[in-house]
Amino acid sequence: KGYEMLSQSLSLPYTLAIDGAANCDEVLAKMNTARDNFYDIVFLDIGVPASSDKTVVNGLDLGQRIRKKFSRTKIVVHTALNDQARINTIFKSLQPEGFVIKSDLDAKMLKELIHIIH
Repeated sequence: KGYEMLSQSLSLPYTLAIDGAANCDEVLAKMNTARDNFYDIVFLDIGVPASSDKTVVNGLDLGQRIRKKFSRTKIVVHTALNDQARINTIFKSLQPEGFVIKSDLDAKMLKELIHIIH
């Protein structure tokens, strides 16, 4: 919902279609119905709730699955984490195209992120 509100204040030369998911199960369901074309950009919360069967326990696991199945999808990690060791692990294992601390994100930063990685 927050990204949808932020995107309304952006003036971009293209239209953004924004979707959301509240947990890993919802993302996995979207991944299962998608063929070759998933999303151009995924804003991934590392703290997203685990899948009900616990095969995907957090956003890092989810990001790795997205990366494996949809290699063209750009991943931007957005998180409230400030633990440097954990952040280093995310960068090493997921290699996201972007990284944002949630409290720092505003419309200007969102526009710059989209422009840089799209």
